[in-house]
Amino acid sequence: MEKKNFRYGLGKLTTVCPACHRRTFKPYIDLQSGQPLDAKSCGRCNREVNCRYHLTPAEYLANTPNRPTLFLSAAAPAAIDPPSFLSERPPLQDGTELIRDTLFRWMFFLFGNDPGVVRVWKAYRAYHDRALGGSAGFPLIDRFGNFRSTKLMRYDPNGHRCKNALNDAKNVAWKHTGLPGYCFRACFFGEHLVRAFPKATVNIVESEKTALLCAVEYGYGDRQIWVASGGCSGLRGSAEDLRDPHFRLSFLRGRNVRLIPDNDSVERWKECTGELRKFCRSVTVEPVAGLTGSEDLGDLIVRRHT
Repeated sequence: MEKKNFRYGLGKLTTVCPACHRRTFKPYIDLQSGQPLDAKSCGRCNREVNCRYHLTPAEYLANTPNRPTLFLSAAAPAAIDPPSFLSERPPLQDGTELIRDTLFRWMFFLFGNDPGVVRVWKAYRAYHDRALGGSAGFPLIDRFGNFRSTKLMRYDPNGHRCKNALNDAKNVAWKHTGLPGYCFRACFFGEHLVRAFPKATVNIVESEKTALLCAVEYGYGDRQIWVASGGCSGLRGSAEDLRDPHFRLSFLRGRNVRLIPDNDSVERWKECTGELRKFCRSVTVEPVAGLTGSEDLGDLIVRRHT
């Protein structure tokens, strides 16, 4: 059977979602021309739980006259660019510097001034950044040690994310934003620990904050490590995708993997296990009992300590 190469992919730019009207919408682009199909409607909202708007190119083109072919020929495959890397490494901060961070301070007091919180933040290279008026920095460092970007997020003193009713751009940012020609390809938060602990079971959660909470509560090292996908859609992929060494799931090849989803993402993560089992040593989905709504394992840890 002739291999087909998708002609369309999600672009890098974010615009206003036609459904929830937040700046969380990524239009699909034509990989040949680099132009969006329809920047106002054909794309996906990043708010996968609260909005879920997603109009695929196939659906859009089915209702568009004179539509082009959805696939390129095998002789002209869509190019996959390698990721760009930042040369400036994330800072390695000690407790006196980290205490300036709202999220660190909340977590430090949550665990009763446990110095283990400092050790975990340093191991994960999480740090305090001045951006956005003060934010927690979650570096994305791949298994080869390459620094791909940092996700910057503002937190309230109670440990919850700062949220703006109309625009989250004031509360979330990325280190690579604005760099000309930068090709950002995400990896998992905490992925760099895979090389340090080659036999550890990889526990995957969605939230970066939850990965840090779990590493403090349950420990990390030779037996297990905790990584964050950064969203409920970060587990989709196939064995074919692993031909690309920079594919975000490549670091899971041959590993024992435990998926610990948010309460409202359990079924979606179960759907991913079939493909993951083709290249992981083992995969299990472990829903957390006692959660409601969009809560996750981190919420259970917080309740245990308050």
